[in-house]
Amino acid sequence: MKVRKGVFGAVLLLCATLCMTNVTALADDGTHTHPICGTTHTDIGDHTGECADVVWTAWDGTSDIDYGDDNTAYVYLSGNAARSEQLTVKDGKTLYLCLNGYSITRTTDSTDAFDAVIRVYGNAQLVLCDCKGSGTITHSADVYGRGVRLGDSSSTGDFIMYGGEISGNRIDISTHSAAAGDGAGVEAQQSDFTMYGGKITNNHVINGSNNEGGGVNMHTGGTFTMYGGEISGNACSDTGGGVISAGTYLKLYGGTISNNTADKRGGGVFTNMTLTISDGITITGNKSEQGGGIYTYDENITINGGNITGNTATYGGGVYHIGDYRTCDTLTISGSATITGNTATDGGGVYVESGKNTSNWNKGQGALQINGGSITNNTATGNGGGVYINERGLLTITGGNVTDNTATVNGGGVYFNGESKKFNISGNINVTGNKKSGKANNIYLPNGQIIKIMGELTNTAPIGVTTEVEPNSSNYVQIASGRAAYATPDKFQYENNDTSISAVLSGSNNLLVACEHNWGTTWQTDSISHWHSCSICNGKDNIVNHSGGTATCTEKAICEGCSLPYGNTPPGHDFTGGTWQTDADHHWKKCSRCDVTDTESPHEWNSGKVTTQPTCTTAGQKTYTCTVCSATKIETLDALGHNFAKYDAKAATCTEIGWNTYFTCTNCNYTTYKEIAALGHDKISHKAKAATCTEKGWNAYDTCSRCDYTTYKEIAALGHDKVSHKAKTATCTEIGWNAYDTCSRCNYSTYKKIAALGHVFTNDTWQSDANWHWKKCSRCGAACEKRKHTGGTATCKDRAVCTTCSKAYGTLDAKHHVGGTEIRDMVEPTTKKAGHTGNSYCKGCNTKLSDGTVIPVISNLSTGKKSDLATALKAMEKFLNSHGSNYTANQKKQLIANINAIKSALKSIENTEKAVKKAEAMPAADKIQPDNKAAIDAYESAKKAYDALSAGEKNMAGEHTKAILDTMLKALTAYDITSGDGSTWKENNKDNGLTFKVNGYHKKFAGIVINGTVVDKKYYEIEAGSTIITLKAEYLQTLPAGNYTLLVQYTDGSTDGEDTFTITKNESATPSDPTNPTDPSSPKTGDNSHPVVWIGILIVCAGIWMLLFFKKQKQETK
Repeated sequence: MKVRKGVFGAVLLLCATLCMTNVTALADDGTHTHPICGTTHTDIGDHTGECADVVWTAWDGTSDIDYGDDNTAYVYLSGNAARSEQLTVKDGKTLYLCLNGYSITRTTDSTDAFDAVIRVYGNAQLVLCDCKGSGTITHSADVYGRGVRLGDSSSTGDFIMYGGEISGNRIDISTHSAAAGDGAGVEAQQSDFTMYGGKITNNHVINGSNNEGGGVNMHTGGTFTMYGGEISGNACSDTGGGVISAGTYLKLYGGTISNNTADKRGGGVFTNMTLTISDGITITGNKSEQGGGIYTYDENITINGGNITGNTATYGGGVYHIGDYRTCDTLTISGSATITGNTATDGGGVYVESGKNTSNWNKGQGALQINGGSITNNTATGNGGGVYINERGLLTITGGNVTDNTATVNGGGVYFNGESKKFNISGNINVTGNKKSGKANNIYLPNGQIIKIMGELTNTAPIGVTTEVEPNSSNYVQIASGRAAYATPDKFQYENNDTSISAVLSGSNNLLVACEHNWGTTWQTDSISHWHSCSICNGKDNIVNHSGGTATCTEKAICEGCSLPYGNTPPGHDFTGGTWQTDADHHWKKCSRCDVTDTESPHEWNSGKVTTQPTCTTAGQKTYTCTVCSATKIETLDALGHNFAKYDAKAATCTEIGWNTYFTCTNCNYTTYKEIAALGHDKISHKAKAATCTEKGWNAYDTCSRCDYTTYKEIAALGHDKVSHKAKTATCTEIGWNAYDTCSRCNYSTYKKIAALGHVFTNDTWQSDANWHWKKCSRCGAACEKRKHTGGTATCKDRAVCTTCSKAYGTLDAKHHVGGTEIRDMVEPTTKKAGHTGNSYCKGCNTKLSDGTVIPVISNLSTGKKSDLATALKAMEKFLNSHGSNYTANQKKQLIANINAIKSALKSIENTEKAVKKAEAMPAADKIQPDNKAAIDAYESAKKAYDALSAGEKNMAGEHTKAILDTMLKALTAYDITSGDGSTWKENNKDNGLTFKVNGYHKKFAGIVINGTVVDKKYYEIEAGSTIITLKAEYLQTLPAGNYTLLVQYTDGSTDGEDTFTITKNESATPSDPTNPTDPSSPKTGDNSHPVVWIGILIVCAGIWMLLFFKKQKQETK
């Protein structure tokens, strides 16, 4: 506590001094809410006050930070700090850093992809605040790197931001390759970033690893939660100008994401994960090619609140949603979400695209579901002012408002070009007030698209529909379909012309059509009404319910209007009610409607039911009932008598009883059954049988003559009693055998014969002479038949060798060359003498086999004829292909070098001819202006071809070619301001700026210089049409009266800088000092406060400090 209070006075004195600066974060009464403890303070700068449990330490921004035993530090900057290395927070530490109105500036370029002004990793945490409200985390103007880097592939680094500004950080690996990565303001990898306040502004990814996330880049896990603050003025050359969330959760509850730019996707926000948006967030003024405000991809996304306004894109000014090419991903707009005032070529408010790739392009879909919210006052210079649904896209509207949007081409409210019959509507929807060129154009349906009505429509205002094809005298146009109860014409209005909308019944559905009806004169009818039918669409006119006439039991009523029968099918007489009339044999009824008597019918008796069962000796009763009128009759049943069942006799066996034939009554228990006792076994005796080597035996046993009774028991086989026999060796002519066994009791044997071996004749026993060869058996000496020498091949130096006995025989073959070939007599060319490829010789007999060809003189390669060089090249390549294997490695290398030299010479001649041809094909320089795109393209193509020539090739092209190119360049860089020179702008003309037209091509435009100072591009606008430059009124307002010079810069030149414009002031304005003109690139700021007031405040604060100090000394003395 002594440490905290001991510095109190000094810090308070410092606070008073610092308060002389402009503190925009303070309320009018000097209070502020501390970002850490949430208490209202008046002690800006001293970091004590009511945060009694937190001890803040002054820090100079460069020295080491003491984290204490709990790995936590509370520090506030005591002045601006310049760091040559990043500030690292790691190893589980937590740093509470208050910028206190000062800046931390990195003065050296980043050294790797993880480098930043502040890096947080190793499961550490950074909490950033700024009590004074003007502190920044930035880089020097000429230094590259990001502001804050969180986490890495193996750890997290969390960041909580209450205040401060992360600004002016840049990544451009084209000029500084070590600063790889993305997220110039903040980059987070598998880490959480929570933003309660502060600003992330004017950070740029010019050329990053993926060119993503000018302001914030969240990737590979983690969550970005935004409750407040501002992300603005950031830019990148690809995706996510303000924020990119790739593989992370994105929750936007408050704050502003504004004026960010991405060249391709997501000017404000890009996400491919779950996105949460509530009413507190505003996304405004952002720009991109796709999704000026938000770009969503590969995820089901719900926008339930927030304000997406004033954003600009080519596709999807407010929101661009694309489904993955493998699935259907839905963007849902509901709740209080507001998408308003956005601008695009197509889809001013929302643009929905379906994902695609080469092999699976038709498997995924993008879908939009509008359940609530508002899409209003958006503009498309092409199609779909409010909503644009592209090919295979789906659209469902069940609520919300799509109102007062505008399109230049079609679909002021909705342009639906998605999957056929996938535009579904139901509920209370409001698609009204949308226009095309001032004319109602709410929903536009191209290519025969229709709306599918999925449920009851409760909207009061009709839905306007415009179709690409209009109805005519032979065809109608369908605009919607649905169940007849839901699809009613009064819910729609046809906007192409005054054609009415009719309902055509198709099964249980209505087809709503626009039709120039051709009504028939013949009545069409059903059971309820009659009408006239349209011959084009089958629609109904003059529908009138049937009336008049009287129906009977057998005939329909006749309609008095159409004279046709109507109503339900006649029911016929009703004889189902009333009481049956009966006699003994018949029954009958009367009709309940007309008293007609039904025909008498005989009773239809059922099969009857026994009401009293008869027995063997007594009678019974059976009652029958008429199945129609329920009348009954009774029948007497005779006594049954015994019903005997006969059972056959069964003979007794050795072990079971038997009986004779007997009878039993099936109705009672009477029987004639009598039992016969079991007989016992009648035994037969059997003799024994001895077992053998291979067969079983048995002892003596008994069986029964009447049944399968037996005492038989088996004796197993004995097995062989083996006797061994010796082996005998086989010879060339006699058999032999191996050792074998026999049995002493039976004829068992393992004997196997070995065949005679036959004679063996080997190569080393061949005998031969000049024409014959023979051999002998190596075992017994027997001789083989005599044969002539055969096989082998004679060559130019050796006789043939017999393939059987390997002896040379016969004569030499002078035509069969062996020993290889070689090249002799090869001559290298010189600058004065031709060379020679050499001739081919046989190395075996030195015979010349083939003549070579001439190699051209070296000097002819640059001056010779193209045709002569081509002929020589063809002859040399042909000889090399035929005899390449005959060369030594060095010879072959020399010949290939000569061939390549000729090829190079031919290529140089070809390159020179192409370059000269392109130069001579350019238009005449005296007939073009610098904004002539065709001339620019022709010059750049010819210049590229000329620059690619070698020095020798340029000599061949000649000075004429270079002169043509120089003349064209001079004509294309003769830049001049053709309109606006000498113009005048008057102060407070806030509606209009100054416009100048330059004759240069607008895509080569580089910037403008006024009075020698480069003007920031935010102060002017550029349009095509040569180059049209408009200086903004808000910028001209900052310049004092006087004359100014204007120089327009292009990538390859500029105007002469002698063009001028003048600014004049209103008579009531204070005249400016002409001797001290203001920097035209910097607006003026306010005046400083009077120093005497601040000196007085300083004296009062010093007095308070002295009073407190002496009071404390007095208390300690007591």
